[in-house]
Amino acid sequence: MIATTLGFRTRIFDLAGQRLRLLSTVGAGNEKALSLFWDRDREHYKVLDGAGELDTVVFNEGQHIAHDPTGDGNCMYEAIYYIYREGSGNLGRDLAENPVRRASNN
Repeated sequence: MIATTLGFRTRIFDLAGQRLRLLSTVGAGNEKALSLFWDRDREHYKVLDGAGELDTVVFNEGQHIAHDPTGDGNCMYEAIYYIYREGSGNLGRDLAENPVRRASNN
């Protein structure tokens, strides 16, 4: 719903063994070149550098992770915001100045 409201599409991946597995495409609008990654072991979202071409690729954390949100319980929202901004700008400052602030910063 967030991606649709902000007017973009992205993908959600997890791991099947050592390979990235496409779970879903979410949102509406222009496709972003960044994707969500659900780390089941940590129950934590991260941002992948890439889109549909990542499906079935052998996962390499150092190569594929574009952004690892803080572990404050808002990782999905921070990851979506990072994708929305296409990784540009100062994410920490943007989140601090945004009227919808992180729960840990309230």
